[in-house]
Amino acid sequence: MQLILCGGGSGEQNKLANQKLNEIIDHTKPMLFIPLAMDEI
Repeated sequence: MQLILCGGGSGEQNKLANQKLNEIIDHTKPMLFIPLAMDEI
């Protein structure tokens, strides 16, 4: 099992992190995504 932590910044700032995540995950297996840092409503 791998744990990948990433957060903060805008969508453009997270672009590289998202690309790296896409490269290393196994697209044939389920993945859990927990978005914790959200703007208050």
